[in-house]
Amino acid sequence: NKVAVHRIDANSGRLIEIPESPFSVGAQSPYSVSIHPSGNFVYVAARWGGVVAFSMDQESGVLELVSGSPFAAEKRTRSLKVHPSGRFVYATNAHSNSISAYRVNEKTGVLSPVAGSPFSTGANMVVDLELMRIYDAPSESGGAPYRVDVHPSGRFIFVTNWMGLSLSV
Repeated sequence: NKVAVHRIDANSGRLIEIPESPFSVGAQSPYSVSIHPSGNFVYVAARWGGVVAFSMDQESGVLELVSGSPFAAEKRTRSLKVHPSGRFVYATNAHSNSISAYRVNEKTGVLSPVAGSPFSTGANMVVDLELMRIYDAPSESGGAPYRVDVHPSGRFIFVTNWMGLSLSV
């Protein structure tokens, strides 16, 4: 339930953990990380706690939880991505068949839900029901959105649907 921060050694290229690291996420099971384009904020998808936001000191690499963090998401938040503009964060919710969308306060890093969020991926499950039980996925998982990415133009969001064997755009 922690995130480690490393510095890249200029001479050897090796990763060296900073002395203050690791940092508590304040939520269970951190899963993926995305960094704000400004370098001032780090966002972490926590499978059992939504989206965690940190402010980051760019000189030292020290992370500090943003007020209000973690921010609510749906079931099993798996992956997240910061929009190229830095104005939004998108997170997949594997057991809710949805994507949570947030507006970023670019001064504080605080997230607030975008109107209408979360959004359905529209994906249907194609994996057989026995496999669904093995992986402990509820029926509302649908396609089980897993990874999210944003087109560099910022106009499209792509989501892989693990149990849907599909891609939502």
